[in-house]
Amino acid sequence: MPISYSIFCHSRLVLQIIRYYFLFWKHAPGISFAIYVLLCLVGGFVVLGAQGIKPAWQALLLLLPIVFCAAMTFVRQEPLSLLLSHAFTLFLLGMLALTFIRGRWFSYSLADYLVNFLRLAGSMIARPLTFASQNRRQPEESGAKGGARRMLCIS
Repeated sequence: MPISYSIFCHSRLVLQIIRYYFLFWKHAPGISFAIYVLLCLVGGFVVLGAQGIKPAWQALLLLLPIVFCAAMTFVRQEPLSLLLSHAFTLFLLGMLALTFIRGRWFSYSLADYLVNFLRLAGSMIARPLTFASQNRRQPEESGAKGGARRMLCIS
């Protein structure tokens, strides 16, 4: 099921504005990371819900450790605690992305985690390129001009 171009671009634009201007630009690190993680989760659930994609209940179990690790980034301020909190939060977000539909993260072995995270890294590079090429062809086929809208999404 293709993701709607306008929903994707609008949610991405809102998250970029909030991230740069309100959370991280000239601000000390602290609660900003936790707020940004929560905003990304909400934005992802809204975009996927609008497309009719429902998460597995096992994948929703990952929300509790994600929120906990994100909260630890402003509760504990030691360098090692900050590093581990950021790393675990990003790792758990990756696990949520990998197992969103099926929710089989608890049955993975170490090799499964490694292979699936390499696949996730590859899809983070390849899928935006295919998404952009598909959406570039659609206006050409219909004869519509959408250059300004396309530039907003690229930025």
